[in-house]
Amino acid sequence: MAVESKTVGYLTSRVYMHMGGSSTVPSSVGNEIKNALGWAMRELVFLSAHPAFRVEAVTGGTPGGITTASGTADYDMAADFMMLIEPSFRHNSDPKETLAIVDMQEYDRVGGSKIYETNDRPTFFTLLGRSASTGQQKVKFVPTPDAAYNIEYRYIAIPADINASTTDAIEIDARFPRHHVEGIVDGALTRFAGYLEQDQLATAMDRFAKSVRRMREDAKPVRGRNWQNRRYYARHNVVPAHSFSGLTAYSE
Repeated sequence: MAVESKTVGYLTSRVYMHMGGSSTVPSSVGNEIKNALGWAMRELVFLSAHPAFRVEAVTGGTPGGITTASGTADYDMAADFMMLIEPSFRHNSDPKETLAIVDMQEYDRVGGSKIYETNDRPTFFTLLGRSASTGQQKVKFVPTPDAAYNIEYRYIAIPADINASTTDAIEIDARFPRHHVEGIVDGALTRFAGYLEQDQLATAMDRFAKSVRRMREDAKPVRGRNWQNRRYYARHNVVPAHSFSGLTAYSE
């Protein structure tokens, strides 16, 4: 069963109902409303880092992970990359280590290009700028790979765009939570100060801010989980032993 239908045309009509008191959207303003809807949806996701847009780039998946080549350190990330879920990068082959992040300032400060001048299995990564030709986020692996390694990562994705060329029948990004759709409408309204009374504009801005807060609260998809502040004890104050799968000779 698909999620609740919310088309671009539906949202455009909702916005214009507040602007012009009609659900029939004039062509002269319809495209700008769609542009505003696209901005509002992406702003909500960016400000909340909502878990609905978490993506795993894995080997053989869509999007795929990164397969390195010997002697090449820099790689393009997924086209819809918005922000990293750190530490994120990890090897897909044993011992399957997680790579540690190092920022470029620290890399330069310690002379990273000299320290890691010998190619090897990557143990660190740093995010670079975006490619001037593709616009995709780039990542540098440290040290430079000496062979082909499959490296996977997690990130928050950019929602599918809504813009002037988007037809009314198109569904908004299926990942966007339908119970937050009105936040997109309120966000779009804040872009049309010239069409709204001051109190209408203030109301839209306030409701959009509340939508951002609600989506931030939604960013923790598990409710009711509390961390225990003291350890469990068995009867007669006997502390039970702890064990971990795969580890031996450990007890407490």
